[in-house]
This record gives sequence, C-alpha cells and structure tokens, in this order.
Amino acid sequence: MKFINFLLATSPLLLHCLPVFTDTDSDTIKITVTGTRTERNVDEIPGSITVLDLQDNRQSGTFELKELIKYEPGISVYDPREINYRSSGNTRGSASSGNVNIRGLSKNRVLMLRDGIRLPAGFYAVGYDYSNGNSLNFCSLSTVDVFKGPASVLYGSDALGGVVSFNSMKATEILEDNESFKIEKTFDFDGSNQGVASSMRLAGKSDKTGLSLLTNLCTNQSREVKPNSADDKYVNNADIKSDSINVNVSKIIDGENKVSFLIDKFKKDKNMKRAEGNLRGDYTTQRSIVKTAKDRYVLSWNYKSIDDNPFFKSVKAKAYYQNFHTSDLWLEEKPFLSVSEQITSDYNLYDDMHGVEFQFGTSINNHLLTYGIDYSLTDNEYIQDKYSTLYGVESHTYNGDNYPIKRSPDSETIRFGLYLQDEVSYENLDFIIGIRLDNYVLNPHPDNTYLKYCKGGGESCQIVSLDLTNISPKIGVTRYLDDNLEIWGQYSRGFRAPTWWELQATHRNLTADEPYQSIPNPNLKPESSNSYEIGLRGDYKRYKFELIGFYNTYTDFIEGIEKENQTVGDVEDVRTYTNNNVGGARIWGVEFINKFKLTPDKNGFSLKVGAGYTFGQDTIKGQPLNGIDPLKIVSGIQFISSDNKFVTELISKYVGETRRKEDYSGFRPKPFINFDLLSRYKYSDSLDLSFGIYNIFNKTYYFSNNISSGQSIKGIEQFAEPGRHFRLGFKYNF
Repeated sequence: MKFINFLLATSPLLLHCLPVFTDTDSDTIKITVTGTRTERNVDEIPGSITVLDLQDNRQSGTFELKELIKYEPGISVYDPREINYRSSGNTRGSASSGNVNIRGLSKNRVLMLRDGIRLPAGFYAVGYDYSNGNSLNFCSLSTVDVFKGPASVLYGSDALGGVVSFNSMKATEILEDNESFKIEKTFDFDGSNQGVASSMRLAGKSDKTGLSLLTNLCTNQSREVKPNSADDKYVNNADIKSDSINVNVSKIIDGENKVSFLIDKFKKDKNMKRAEGNLRGDYTTQRSIVKTAKDRYVLSWNYKSIDDNPFFKSVKAKAYYQNFHTSDLWLEEKPFLSVSEQITSDYNLYDDMHGVEFQFGTSINNHLLTYGIDYSLTDNEYIQDKYSTLYGVESHTYNGDNYPIKRSPDSETIRFGLYLQDEVSYENLDFIIGIRLDNYVLNPHPDNTYLKYCKGGGESCQIVSLDLTNISPKIGVTRYLDDNLEIWGQYSRGFRAPTWWELQATHRNLTADEPYQSIPNPNLKPESSNSYEIGLRGDYKRYKFELIGFYNTYTDFIEGIEKENQTVGDVEDVRTYTNNNVGGARIWGVEFINKFKLTPDKNGFSLKVGAGYTFGQDTIKGQPLNGIDPLKIVSGIQFISSDNKFVTELISKYVGETRRKEDYSGFRPKPFINFDLLSRYKYSDSLDLSFGIYNIFNKTYYFSNNISSGQSIKGIEQFAEPGRHFRLGFKYNF
C-alpha cells in the first residue's frame, strides 16, 4: 500500500516524465488490428496494446521475443528450465519465444497468433516442455502486437491473460512507392550465444497486373546462452539451427478486391548435451536431439463494397492449414555392473490444424459493426518409444511398459466462435461493445496403442470428452477531455478451456520404489477471468504519456493435485495425481509509460521512462503468486541526428525483488540494475548498420521466473544471465 500511495501522490510528476517505448518517433502512428479486429490507432483503443516495430533501433538484430520486449512494462518472457534435465522447448539461446508472461499469466493462458492464426498450443508434461512460440523466425516478421488482458471476446479460448500477435512482412513494407523490385540482405551477430542470424528478402510488384511478391529466407545458428557465472561455461552445450522460408503473393483484382496466398515453412534442430556424471539417478551421460517442423498455408480474400450494402461494406475471408511436428530423441547411458546400459527415448508430438474465418464490417449511422465466424479443427497425437540395449540385446520393455506407448488418446479439438462488436461515437465519447459465443469440443480417438497402455490401469483408462459453451462480453469507453488528453476504461471477460493433455493425461510407473500414476479428470471446468482497467493518456507536442491501473480476478485455475493412494491391479498404495480446478487468484497493478522531447522538433534528445508493478495473490491461501514479475523501471535517453541517419540510446533497467510465499526456501534473486547502449547508423540509402553493448558493467544477475522452484544456492551460477556482450548487424538493399 505504501507503494500505491507513493504513486498516487507523485502521479502529476509521472505524467510529465514517464516515456513510451513503442516507437523512436512519437509522431509515428501505430496501427493495430489485434485489439478490435479493425484497423485502429493504438492511442484510440480503450485498452493496453503495445506495437513493437522490428525495424526500430532497439529491435534491430533481435533473435527472440525475450529481447524484443525486455524494455516493456508488464510483459516478460521467461525460460523455466531444469539444468541438465528435460526442457525441450525452452533451452536458453534457442531463438524462440519462450513463455510470454503478461501481468502474471503465462503459458497457454496467453494466446499466440501468426497473421491472426493460432500457433500450436504449448505442451507441458512430465519430461517435455514445449512453449507455443517456438516455431517461428523473427526475420520474417514486420511487427509484434501485445494485447494485455483478456481478449476472449475476439479470439475465444486461451486469451485469458492476453494476446501476442506476430505479423508477417509484406512486399509493400520493403518497396518504396517508386520501386518495383528490391533485394534486401540482413546479417546479425549476438555475442551472448555466438548467434548468427541472416536473411535474404526478394520483393517485387507490378502496378499493371496488381501482383506483388515477397520471399523471405531466414537462417539462425546459435548455442545456449552463456551465463555470467564463476566457471563461465555453457550449461548444456546446446547447438541450435533454424531455417525458414516465407512466401507472400498478393493480387489486386480491383481497387477494393484483393487475394493473397501465404506459404510459411519452418524447421529447427537442437543438439544438446544434458548431463555428465552422477547428476540424475545413475546416468553418466544424457543427450537429446530435438527437431521441430511447421508448415503453414493461408489463402485470404479482402473485399470492400462500393455499393451501399446494409449488411456488409467489407469482407475478410481466410482459409488455412497448419502442420506441426516436434520430436525429441533422448540418448542416455546408465552404469550397470561393469558395462553401460544404453537407453533411447523417442518423443513425438503432432499438431495439425485447419480452419476458416469470415469477418464482415458495415456502418450504420455512427455505428461501426464488426461481426464474424471462425472455425478450426486440430488433431493432436503424442507417442513415445523407448528401448534399452544391454550386452547387445535390445528391449522395448521398460519399467513394466511395452513401448511404443501413448499416455493420452489421439484427440480432435473443434473451436467454433460467433462474435459481434459495435464501435460507436457520441459527442466526446467512444464506445466499443462486444460479445462472443464459443463452442469448444474435444473428441478423443483412442487407438490400439493407447488401449494397450491403459489395459489394467484402473481410472487412468477413462476416455474423456468435452463439449462446452461460453459467452465472453466486453465494454470499453474513451472520453476525450480535450484534443490532447483522454481517459478510458474497460471491462472484459476471458476463459481458457482445458487442453487435450490436461483433460486426458495418463501416466504411471508401477515398478518404482514408490509407484505412482496420473489419471484423467472428466469434471474439469474452464478457467475464467474478469478484468477491469482504467487509463489516462496524453499526447502533446513534446511529450506523451499513459498511466494505467488494472484489477483482474481468476477462478477455477487448473493445477495438478495429489489424491488418495489407490490400488492398481495387483499394486497397492499407488500415489495418484490428477488435474483439478483448485482455486483462484487476483492480480492488480499499475503501469506508466511516457516520452519527453528535450528539443522542439522530432530530432535531437528525448527522455524515456517506463514502469510496471504487479501484485498477485492466491485467493484461497492468501499467499503471493509465483510467476508475478517484480517491479521493473526502464529509463533511457535517446539521440536522433538532424538528418535521421544516426540513432543511439542508453537504456537502464531496474528489476526489484520478487515476492514469494512465506514458506519459500529456495534462492531469492536480489534486485539489480543494468545498462545497454544501442545504436543504428544509416550509412547510405542502401546500407544500415546497427551495434549494441549489453550489460555494460558486466553485472551478474538473475530473473526469478527463470529459476526452478526451490532451487538452492548450490549451482545457482548456472542460472545467471549473460555478462557483457555485443551485437552487431547490417541491412543492405541491392
């Protein structure tokens, strides 16, 4: 409460000195469709939306979302990992998006989109951890929109905490008005992980035919991030390579009629040394080879009616198919008497999705109506194979199970949504009112492999289906106090349906010293949230600011619990776990963003300051929530030369101490502050250069959400963030 009182007392000062981090030039208009499904200036939306331009100075050479949003309040990306243990998707330095944390919620409670289409959902299970942003390369992106707070009224399930929308680059963003063809080459180096990212872009257009084409070839190579530790070693010795090709073809049929086709192919290979010595059980070595592949095909049609059609004046239609596969080949050696037993585990996850969307828009008097339908069907399969080799004899029987096995039946997830949104203005008030009806269906399809694994498994053999309907409302209002100042507020409701794995999880080890199992729960309910938000926004000639307060409540969180021990077949006293709706939470906080120009024009010096402070509490036990980011204050001074060729910025970031439960006994990271220097120089019309020094003073520091729960001080140096390192890059136009 002392901090809240301090903020309220000093708010007049903060309004004049807290800067915005979304652009290098406050005159730049940021347009988004994420918050309303219609093109709107972010400064006109009653809600918190950050639009990140990858061509911005501080974003040049960015490999990961973690780096892209590191200076934004209320948002973070963390990579929870067990050192020398399985964490297939989140090894640091993987050129990935990790787990996005928006105001204390992460994983599948934050929806990720690519060009409006869902990315494969994150998969978090025993021995496997794959975040939902790990299947894209950033060099093919133009912008990233981050919407804070529930967005189920527009996107349905999973948008409980917010939305991260990745937007592909288009030919028109590469070509100038007078250009018909261009080749663009980029190259970037990151010293923290010896990462090299390069791209080759070919863009062309014909005004005569209305055709435009953009081909984007990207490749990334890196190692795991090197921590700033005492031994200064790479922890898991990971080698990572990813490649992608993105082809976007558009045809303008007439001025108001456009057809586009997008092909997006991505693959990533990661070779990691997991462990050496007697670190986990009796294993002497562990090595994994993770392969990820995603193909995406999108056909879209945008149409605007020139007639006075009362039902629709615009139509957006989209049909798509997305195929995703990730595998983890896990190689182990375990001492057995005088020889080593070789154990091979092969984990495969498949996610195939296809769908269609139709969105219509019309205006009646001063009402802008947006309504539509979206439908998708996703097929999921998770299969494991394991075999051991001892004295030259190969066996597919391990711990009492005959491999290959499926711990969950193959599943079909159907999402169907109807939504309606009204944007209306009345004098100095703008209203956005929306409602959405969702039908979420989960159909299991057990095959012989799953039924064989379940035979004799008691409750673990339940075949669970789901069919639920949800209504999500939203209302937002903006009042314009004058030409430069506005106040806004909104209420929204979000929900997240149980995933196929949460609902049907099956796992057992009846041969262990303490036998255990996990069983399905047919009674799982969706998680839900209620969000309240208010903001004050100003945009003046030499400064702009925004002050935001939010209060969110959540119910029916899905978590794993331990039930009473059970008897399974002939085995007694089996420890039993399941997923259950166990409780609720409330999260509230404040955010400040602003930019102040020290010179009368857009060039010269400007000051930036931003802050975010979030509180979270378990409403059942009254304890602080894990996963809540600590206080973050970012400040910087930026200089833009009079000819716009040189931009440099010195940025400081302060991170406070994370609040923990009273009985938390693990390592507690101390508050820290570090400094980065970022520069970009436009050498010529064809060549752009960028350079950055990160962690200038070589500070050793830790992000609490990257550290496993209960981690002791022993071995903590392996979790340290990188020490002083450099990044450099160039972009050349042929």
